[in-house]
Amino acid sequence: MGNPKHNLLRILLAALLLSVLVACDDGTRGPGGGDPDGRTPTTNGIDLSSVVALGVGSTPTTAGLALQSTGQTVVAVDEDGQVDELEVKEATFSDFALIDGRVFLTPSDPWSYGCALVEVIDDTELECIDDQLYEVTELQVGPDGTVYYRGMALTESLEPVEVLRKRSPAGEISRVFDLTGPMQVESWAVASDDLLYMTGVSDLAGTSEYWLRRQNANGSLTTLAARSSPQYRLIGVWPDDNLYLVDNDSNLWQIRPENDTLHEIPYLGATWDFDEVIHESDDLDLYLYDLFVGQSQPKTHDGRVLYNYDDGRGYGLVFLEFYPTPRRFESGLEQDRTITAHGDSVYFGGRVRPDVSGIVKVNTTTLEAETIYETNLELLALTITPDGSGAMFSAFDGTNNQYVMAATNLATGDTTPAPTTTNPTRLAPLPSLGSPPR
Repeated sequence: MGNPKHNLLRILLAALLLSVLVACDDGTRGPGGGDPDGRTPTTNGIDLSSVVALGVGSTPTTAGLALQSTGQTVVAVDEDGQVDELEVKEATFSDFALIDGRVFLTPSDPWSYGCALVEVIDDTELECIDDQLYEVTELQVGPDGTVYYRGMALTESLEPVEVLRKRSPAGEISRVFDLTGPMQVESWAVASDDLLYMTGVSDLAGTSEYWLRRQNANGSLTTLAARSSPQYRLIGVWPDDNLYLVDNDSNLWQIRPENDTLHEIPYLGATWDFDEVIHESDDLDLYLYDLFVGQSQPKTHDGRVLYNYDDGRGYGLVFLEFYPTPRRFESGLEQDRTITAHGDSVYFGGRVRPDVSGIVKVNTTTLEAETIYETNLELLALTITPDGSGAMFSAFDGTNNQYVMAATNLATGDTTPAPTTTNPTRLAPLPSLGSPPR
């Protein structure tokens, strides 16, 4: 048997070598460095119980100091309008996503934190989704609570590689699609029946072929026939359980779960281009380039799908309802700066007249617009309190040459602005948190 000490040393070395060789199915590693199928999620304490909104802003650089939070950072806003940079054990966050009542955060320094994507559990705990990622670029949640994500990891030889994975409610991580081959995935979405759809292009023998494909339950791929255009971008599932796409001519299409193929009639299209459409876009003057290239996404609110964009033609901010009735909303403001929805109303924030900003409330049923608040502060980003009685907004105070976060009572107009070093340019109301589906 030899020397027992030598045998013990050999066992330890073999165990160490085995731990190095074991990796996930696509041979990648990341900030956490562990095997995603057998890892223990990292958790750190956090408290969002008194937070009513999250925001993304920028923190000015302090001269001579290299702050971790310099640049884009996530902030938490309480009911009094107090802004605090979201921080856990000296770690800050660069972005957030609110999906189906779940809150996801991306740490500013994933290598230091040990994870590139975390979820808030029960208001207080942060759980790492996949400790092998060092960057996350896309995130979706399927009907059964499975988290789908696209991002970057490192191979065993420390080469960067793009991955598309999913994590089940039980915590199991697996590869969804191999992104390292000639089939370039340009967009992807999970349908209401849990099937994955992808659009992309294949570059083979000097030619490019655009495609739309479905990944079946057994992992095989089915190519779907194109309609008006070979190029599509998947948008997502809307309240009718249909999966929606946009083509490069600003037409919207459906994939219905009962037939799992592209519907033959466009959901939204111009009558001069098609013999039949479900909804006409003739009077909407659509310019959906940002939607087609993935620079912006619609949001679902109380059973309605809403979308706002800068059309790039000098007309300013445009606000649309895609579903259930495609139409445009007009605020009557001199310049629209920010838009949010609450209940049956849409709230616009922007310039009423020179040096005066305001909030305009538009009833989505009657389309009546009413200016409900005016201020000398230059309004930047806006959110409505959960009960609808107040608003919180970030603004620039030109009189005192400083950025502020303000809480206002929409009934009385009473406003409490407080100076802030973080200037949120995006605000989103925080849902009631809890444990995700398991």
